[in-house]
Amino acid sequence: MNESLMEMMHRVRRDAAEQVERLIPWILLDDPMPVTSDILERTRHWNSLKSMVEKIVLQTVVLTAR
Repeated sequence: MNESLMEMMHRVRRDAAEQVERLIPWILLDDPMPVTSDILERTRHWNSLKSMVEKIVLQTVVLTAR
């Protein structure tokens, strides 16, 4: 293994964060934020979307063999 463990961990973390940032706008196209003044409803929606994207990224970026 040419890379140190820390370098690989930083690369995986960076790749995962970049993937989350790329996927969120796509998910919002399919499931847009609710049009409401209820901040709790909007926060629940945002947290749900982010959780879904993070699960996708965990499976595709973090848990894949490198």
